Amino acid sequence: MPLAERLRDKNPPSGAQARIRELADRYDGLGERRVKARLTVLGELRDAASAVSGPDPLKALREVVEQETQAVSDRFIDLADLTSRSDGPYEMMTREGLLWRDPEFEHRTAALQKSGRAYFEELSRMNLQSMERENASRREKGRFSLFQKTAEPSWMADTRAKLTTALGNSVLHHYTTVDRAAAMVDDRAMRSRTSLELEGRGDRHLTEPRDGTALANDAFVFFFIEAPGSPLWDIRFAGGGEPARISLRIKESGLLQRGWVMLGDFARRDYPALLTESMQEYHAPTGGVAHRYPDRVHQNVLVGADIVPGLAERAVLEIARLEQAGQHLAARLKKMSGDALMTFLLTDLLHPQAMLPNSVPVSRKHVETAPGPRPGRVRVPVPRPDS
Repeated sequence: MPLAERLRDKNPPSGAQARIRELADRYDGLGERRVKARLTVLGELRDAASAVSGPDPLKALREVVEQETQAVSDRFIDLADLTSRSDGPYEMMTREGLLWRDPEFEHRTAALQKSGRAYFEELSRMNLQSMERENASRREKGRFSLFQKTAEPSWMADTRAKLTTALGNSVLHHYTTVDRAAAMVDDRAMRSRTSLELEGRGDRHLTEPRDGTALANDAFVFFFIEAPGSPLWDIRFAGGGEPARISLRIKESGLLQRGWVMLGDFARRDYPALLTESMQEYHAPTGGVAHRYPDRVHQNVLVGADIVPGLAERAVLEIARLEQAGQHLAARLKKMSGDALMTFLLTDLLHPQAMLPNSVPVSRKHVETAPGPRPGRVRVPVPRPDS
């Protein structure tokens, strides 16, 4: 119940009533994750109640405020503990994220009997194995094998190898504004929304509201995986300011040790639609659907050491599906260089979000700004596979 509603019948018939109502409304407008800011407003409420002279008409009101202060203080301590540990943000997700606990989710935490980082590592393992099994199903019998052992087409190994090399040389980009990037340099770190909330600076973050409810992943910092030298582009996270980005080499970022990726931008999806099983359709060159495959978006998680092999395996899977549908695009993708194929996979096909827990060290060398005129709000197009 909103604090303003709980205090409505406890306000004194005095000049303090308007002030208390104003503070209660401000408190309710902050949202439950603005813990430091909420504690500040609660302190102002206590001061407003104490300023009333004469008999004590505000005892009941102060009791409500004290109870709320204790609850928010406990929450503050809990979040501080979670963000003091590298694996704490994973624990926060499985404890608070609706998506991971929903009874309709086949692979929810209760079903896998795991929580925290172990739960996401299990999802990651399942996803990688699922892709490997589908790709293995397309193996062909060896022509000269005495026992007719199966062997995968040679292009699969070649694609994995060149994409693995390209991904190993990729960079993580966090898109922001020049002003926000300068603040990160001053702080010597890029901090998650939860970390900023604990410091009372949550207004500096642009995390989507659904991140805190459906996923509970706002104790992570967010990046896109891109090729070195990718054009700087203007996206919703810039918030209208002059665009800039934080750039980190993937091997030095810590992503492959303590981070994870989600193979889709969830800003275009709504909870509980995240739980439903969608189908990927692959069309034949002559038109019509040639093949349909289930693609459960809520399983699209890769963690740590699974990230690079998982992305490479996903590229092999997509090419194989396109080939089975008779699409000429499959042949063109097989011939692409590792860097070009990585750009197509990460930019046009999947656009995965990479996440690191709590914070990432940032210095001036990690900041890139747009040279010359500011780019438009439409992303600079990348070369198509058939160009």
